[in-house]
Amino acid sequence: MQWYQDGIAPVVYTAEAMEVTEVVVQIAIEIDWTAERIEKEVREVFYEMPNTAVAVFKCESGGVLKAKVQSGHTLSYGREESFGPLQIHARDHETTAVLLGYGDYRTNPASNIRLGKYIYDNRINRGGYPFQDWTCYKKDMWQRHL
Repeated sequence: MQWYQDGIAPVVYTAEAMEVTEVVVQIAIEIDWTAERIEKEVREVFYEMPNTAVAVFKCESGGVLKAKVQSGHTLSYGREESFGPLQIHARDHETTAVLLGYGDYRTNPASNIRLGKYIYDNRINRGGYPFQDWTCYKKDMWQRHL
């Protein structure tokens, strides 16, 4: 056996030919995102304006914060492409979501909320109103959800 630097010999493993069997495993994962959990997360992430944030997003998602929701509105191009408890519009924010690592924002409430916070912060940093990207805020419909 040949010794190498520092007196350590390489370890060599041998194995007999083994039969490999392909196994298909299907895993269903259901994330427990109740309305209460979503509200708690929204309040923590949007700590500057938690009551307004919850009201805007309740309005956006039909009165109840829901983890899996796609807008039911039909527009000129078909079904509106707004997703998640914050109803983030895919056509406007898809590229940003992927760049930020929130590409699963359509189905993952945590990513949806954090992408929403990025949109919110970006709007404020450009001198706009914080929830300007959400229709319920622009049309003053959110206040009934306070």
